[in-house]
Amino acid sequence: AARPAAVASKPRTAPSFFVPWNPSFMASGVSESAEACARDIVEELGVSGSVRLATELVSEALGLIIDEPDMLDLKIATAALAEMRDAYFAHQLSESSASS
Repeated sequence: AARPAAVASKPRTAPSFFVPWNPSFMASGVSESAEACARDIVEELGVSGSVRLATELVSEALGLIIDEPDMLDLKIATAALAEMRDAYFAHQLSESSASS
């Protein structure tokens, strides 16, 4: 029977532009003022279902802003959220048209 190729004894090194993750770059948790702002935002929007998750989502978004990531990282996060929202909206539309 054929045997798989031998595994290299030493893993390849990561490209030089990758740096190890350093948690000190991030704020430890989200500040209480950010959490209070998140609760206020969710309440002001009139969210009635999944209030805890909605508050957590807003709180984490505020935490990301507080962490002051590079502009490109912030653009990527913003685009990812926008794309997720668009996909959810499209899914909701397809479900409502399928049920009518």
